[in-house]
Amino acid sequence: MSASCGIAIVGGGLAGLAAARALATFGMKAQVFEAAPALGEIGAAVNVSPQAVKALQAIGLGDRIAAVATASPGIYTRNMQTGEFLEFNDRHKNAARFGAPYYTFHRADLLDALASGLDHGAIHLGHRLTGMEEASDHTVLAFGNGSEVAAEIVIGADGVRSVIRQALYGDDNPTYTGQMVWRALLDGGKVPEQVLEPTGHIQWVGPGCHLLAYFIRSRKLVNIVTQEDTDKWVEEGWSTRGDPDEMRVSPQLRTAPREAFEPRHRVLKVGAVHAPADAQLGPRPHRADRRRSACHAAQCRAGRLPGFRGRLHPRALA
Repeated sequence: MSASCGIAIVGGGLAGLAAARALATFGMKAQVFEAAPALGEIGAAVNVSPQAVKALQAIGLGDRIAAVATASPGIYTRNMQTGEFLEFNDRHKNAARFGAPYYTFHRADLLDALASGLDHGAIHLGHRLTGMEEASDHTVLAFGNGSEVAAEIVIGADGVRSVIRQALYGDDNPTYTGQMVWRALLDGGKVPEQVLEPTGHIQWVGPGCHLLAYFIRSRKLVNIVTQEDTDKWVEEGWSTRGDPDEMRVSPQLRTAPREAFEPRHRVLKVGAVHAPADAQLGPRPHRADRRRSACHAAQCRAGRLPGFRGRLHPRALA
């Protein structure tokens, strides 16, 4: 099957749907082509800065995102080994400074908000891009289901394994950063309140690893993110399954009580990656960049903590 359109967005994740919504705000309709068979509950939490919130508000999503977002007072950071207080990142002050709040979401909730208001007939599921060919006035996109689409403008939002980026820049496979991330969702009602005191958004840091825990979905869920430096390569993705027992015995969680980690659905295992520098001006793997930035920030702080032995202080998840 062959078709044509003015604007084609390859990728129906956060970046792709945000682009479609922004274009629609200015009267430009795009066709979105997503590889997955459904826009489902994939992934865990997503943090959105005040600058990004203002952009979402500008395209008419202010009320929708506020309804599904969680705004914490700020991040309370402790030394992973001693439990010593290190710093408090006051997000209320940041909201006042930038004119918008700092939100956290379940990825699926943010995705639903971005999809709201879009013509669902313009979101084509089950379309995995396999190749593209540029002509003088259009680009032909070929998909794994046998269909082809000729588009005047193509926007690449197809993730870290971007076919579009490879077509433009060649085989520039992403590079593993040496940082592996565990992610899990806990039932918020079963997590003792003191675990996340005093702000509901806590961080424990040490050289080579860190742990974040915070509420999402109106405190119904707790999102857990732990990171360690390791040579082990783990496939990048939103839904790569991990073993909870392996997570519990990772260096940053060795002393945490077992009952503190009972994932609501599953544990995800993510290898942090980034695109080569020469590809940064073209389509970029936004998901990987976001993970890398979070890890990098914690690493900078953790590097100033001497005497770390790779264990989590018992106060962290007692």
